[in-house]
This record gives sequence, structure tokens and C-alpha cells, in this order.
Amino acid sequence: MTRIGGPLPERSVWHLAAGLGRALRSIHGCGLVHRDLKPSNVMLTVNGPRVIDFGVARAADAGVLTRTGAMVGSPGYMSPEQILGAEITGPSDVFSLGLVLVFAATGRQAFGGPDSGVHAVMLRVTQDDPDLDGMPEPLARFVGRCLAKRPEDRIALPELVASAEAAGAEAGSGAWLPGGLMAELGRHAAALLDLEEPPPTRVDDPAAGRGGDVHALPTAHGARVTPSPPGPRRRSRHPRVPHRRRPSRRCRRRPPCRRCRRHG
Repeated sequence: MTRIGGPLPERSVWHLAAGLGRALRSIHGCGLVHRDLKPSNVMLTVNGPRVIDFGVARAADAGVLTRTGAMVGSPGYMSPEQILGAEITGPSDVFSLGLVLVFAATGRQAFGGPDSGVHAVMLRVTQDDPDLDGMPEPLARFVGRCLAKRPEDRIALPELVASAEAAGAEAGSGAWLPGGLMAELGRHAAALLDLEEPPPTRVDDPAAGRGGDVHALPTAHGARVTPSPPGPRRRSRHPRVPHRRRPSRRCRRRPPCRRCRRHG
């Protein structure tokens, strides 16, 4: 996102906050906590953002992991309670949402990037204030409420969605993303449509000594495909051994029994 058009304008960030807030409201309504909300797990579409990748989602009433040394989430987008191994509830996702908004508005992480070191970033998340330089004042105050250290001090999702929707409406109407980014989304969609027909597969013909392009699937629709005739049946290298019948046992009774007299 930021590599294509740089940081998003304020209006786009408000729409992003409202869309992610609605997504988290639906996720929490199902009794789940996402626990790994970050830019790479947000898909931008023409109609708004979509939250993806629920690989580490967990029930809201489930306890913390008991495995020693287990860390769930991405260090630059984890809440303080995730880092400290405390109980993870819905406000943890609100903290991660605030970090995503900082990255969208400034192009950098609020507590330092990967070059700062994982342990340094996690220490700043639990103790330092976020770096909100360069953000508009109303947006910085809004994000600051998302990034409160204590979960109970963070903004609730209903208020978050209502505030973001009102601020986005005041910023104007039209597409929620800049024109250049919308055009890039259109090019990506066109490229996906071009992938519907499989490309030809190149195979080598040992008999002819050269390769050729063939299609993995038939391209004629409705045509009847004639099966190729079966090839010659290969003979086994081992000769067949005729089945040897076991010799019949003669009856030792004298005179022979009725069954032996009947079969000879």
C-alpha cells in the first residue's frame, strides 16, 4: 500500500479505521479475537478494507497459551498484554488497529521498525509513548485512544466506528482511496482475470528431439474427444508355468468306498 502511493491521506485513513472497526465488531460478535491484525492481514478493495488471515484467532473466553516461550502475533503490532502474556481480549485488537492506522498515515511503525530489534520494539510497546509525528491532530487524538496501555482505557468499538464514520463523511465524498491506488487495484483485478485460462505447458518430444507447446486442458468446448487406441500388450519376460494338478489320492480301503468307485 505505502510502497505504491506512499502514506494515505487523512480521509482514506478515517475510512480505513471505520472499515477495520466494523470488521473487528463482527469478529468479536462471533466470540473471537483476531490477535494478529497488521497491514499484511488487511486487504484493500474498491469497496473498503477486508480483514484476512485468521490463523491465530482464538475464542475470547479462552485462556492464554500455556506453552513456555510461546508468542502469538507480530512484535510491531502486538498489544502490551500480548507481550506480557496476560489475558487477551477484544481491546487487544483495538490496539493493533491503532498501530495499523499509524502505518497507513505515516508509512512507519509507531514503536520502531524491524531494524530496531524485536526486544527493543516490545519494550517500547509496554513502556513508551507511540510516535505519532506527522499525523493530523484529530487523527492523532483518535489513534492515541486506541493505543492506551491499559485495555480498559482504550476506545470501545461502537464509539470507534461511529467517530471514524463521522470524520470520514466530513472529509468529503467519492472513492475512499486515492486515484492512483484505485487504478493499481484495477490492474491487479485485470491480471487475475487473465489467469482464468491456463498457459500452455512446454514438453519435450524425445522421438523428434525438440520441444513443443501443448495445452494441459482441451480448449475446444463441446467437442467429442476420441480416445486413443490401446497400444500393443506387452508380454511378460517370465514364461508362464503350467498349473500342475495334484495327483488324486487312491482310496486305501478294501473294497474301495462308494465315492472312489464313482470317480475312478
